[in-house]
Amino acid sequence: MKKEKKVIHILMTDYQIDSRVRNETNSLYKNGYDVDVYCLKSYKIKKSEDRENINLIRFGLVGNKLLNFLSAYIFMFVYSLNKKIDLVHAHDANALPIAYLISCIKRVPFIYDSHELWSESHHSISSKFILKSIAYVEKKFAKKAQYIITVSDSIKEFLQKYFKTEDITVIRNIPSYTHEGTYNILREEFKLSESSKVCLYQGVISQSRGVELILTAAINVCSREQNVYFFFLGEGPYLNELKKSIKDLGLSNRIITLGRVEQSSLLKYTKSADIGIHAITNSCLNHDYCLPNKIFEYIHSGVVPVVTNLYELNRYVIGNDIGLSFEDNNAKSLENQIMGLLENEKQFLRFKSNVGKLAKFDTWDNESKKLVEVYQKVLS
Repeated sequence: MKKEKKVIHILMTDYQIDSRVRNETNSLYKNGYDVDVYCLKSYKIKKSEDRENINLIRFGLVGNKLLNFLSAYIFMFVYSLNKKIDLVHAHDANALPIAYLISCIKRVPFIYDSHELWSESHHSISSKFILKSIAYVEKKFAKKAQYIITVSDSIKEFLQKYFKTEDITVIRNIPSYTHEGTYNILREEFKLSESSKVCLYQGVISQSRGVELILTAAINVCSREQNVYFFFLGEGPYLNELKKSIKDLGLSNRIITLGRVEQSSLLKYTKSADIGIHAITNSCLNHDYCLPNKIFEYIHSGVVPVVTNLYELNRYVIGNDIGLSFEDNNAKSLENQIMGLLENEKQFLRFKSNVGKLAKFDTWDNESKKLVEVYQKVLS
């Protein structure tokens, strides 16, 4: 099938893994668009590649982060001069300047894809001047976008006031990489009985994601209930300390770390769990308004979620009657909610049934239709 409209997505990382970008670009390709992704070179990945019919082109001089960004901007701009482009799609605030410049030179529309509430987030950058400058750039250029998309209703409502525009659509981070059938990898690999209960955390292993709090709750749950096991899937800055704490406590056979699992196989592991924990702390408004892909991964694996009572997470989980929420940064509250699910089989089965029903409706196939509608609107 001939691809008539050429669109470029700009992502200021080296794009090893980004499920949102992957989902969006694959859906656009299936709907007849010719898609390139402009991203950064790095020591890990320097060459361009074709990935699932999407052309990834990497730019920039590898080394200093600022040099990498600025040189990438220049190379992206020069590369685009003689290319056919019908639309530019900027992922997050740091892609806005070059996306806007290319759209001006090529006289084509551009879309701003806000993966988070950037102006109300924690950042690794410590310079207040740089943070204020980026916030200024985001606000200035986002207002010039023909359309804005974001990840949750709360962020949409905030951005509508912040950018003074109504043209914002929510496209949630629902996974496309689901698996049909039944998998029980964790019980099989670790020789657990079918009657055992498996609690799971998957994601970045860091204190800001509540991993230390989950560990505290897990220790107490394990002391109260002998047939429950906790698994941590993922990598991060707190992984080695987590492993050491578990070993020192003598709980390595009950609380288990598995490291990173390939995305293509991840939900096969998730399907082994009974309870999925997401314990991100309410340290900024971006966290309070987040609706992360992990919650949808749990749902599409038939897992009952237990989440921090952040505004958007609590509204989704409690509103759909699919699980429980616990008090932010309170390990005892998390422990009690997990024990409540373990001890109340009727409640657990009700949640699990509702999870299955919701998973049939909240799919990437349904979500991607909104993206296609935005593209049709912008390009009409």
